[in-house]
Amino acid sequence: MGTKVLIADDDESIRDAIKTVLQKDGFEVLEAKNGLEAIEIAKRTNVKLILMDVEMPVVNGIEATKRLLQINPEAIVIGITVFKAEKGKEMFDAGAREVIGKPFSPRDLQRTIKKLRES
Repeated sequence: MGTKVLIADDDESIRDAIKTVLQKDGFEVLEAKNGLEAIEIAKRTNVKLILMDVEMPVVNGIEATKRLLQINPEAIVIGITVFKAEKGKEMFDAGAREVIGKPFSPRDLQRTIKKLRES
């Protein structure tokens, strides 16, 4: 099994696109459609990498990031958002190691993940 990655995004098409890229790179992918689901998955699974949408229903990505890092402080969180300029600082303050703006290319995502895993 590859490294476990959690994709938390309320948009199924975005989850599917990211999942395709990550599975090709050998990751084991878990999915959540809101922040609360992401927190529940993190409680029962040792997730190493989390791709967290900022704007989601139930629990937003900023609050979910804070809670997830309390559960698993070693996890690497990458925030993903259309509102990078407005929400990026909040995600960094919550504990995200990087924030990437939507839309992003598969290559940008792969580079970001590689950089963070090597640091």
